Amino acid sequence: SILFFPRQKLEYTLTRSLPRLATADASVVSLKGGIVRIAVTERTPYALWCEQDECFLFDEHGFVFAPRRGDQLVRNEIFYSGMIHDDPTGTWFLPSYFEDVMRTVAAVENVGVDIASLEVLNEHEYRMKLKDGMLLLARFDSDSNTLAENLKIALSSDMLRDRL
Repeated sequence: SILFFPRQKLEYTLTRSLPRLATADASVVSLKGGIVRIAVTERTPYALWCEQDECFLFDEHGFVFAPRRGDQLVRNEIFYSGMIHDDPTGTWFLPSYFEDVMRTVAAVENVGVDIASLEVLNEHEYRMKLKDGMLLLARFDSDSNTLAENLKIALSSDMLRDRL
């Protein structure tokens, strides 16, 4: 019977088997004809995560949902790289640290420096390459506010101010 179709299971299966889908919403359109409508929302590319010539798209939550095809645009200008093993589609970029890293990126940019890329070096560290060429090394467990404050102090020093 159409009244007992597995709506939640269908929605769950669609979003798990098709990583590009952010949401799936199934509803009965016609009881008589047994028609079900499924409305889906695709994920929006936020940034690229690349290793050599292979790039993958991830959304604003860090979910890697597709390989990059052609010149697909992303909302974030920062280029992310490093530590890709196999095809990460359907996984999370930095699952334990994504929110902390995004807070650190925002805090560093609030100091007034532009980040060109972020490279994951290993399971403990990453580095941000600033658009002026300077490199910032950070640990995943670093406090974003402390890191930004230390950067602000360093950039205000006479020795660095003249070099930037």
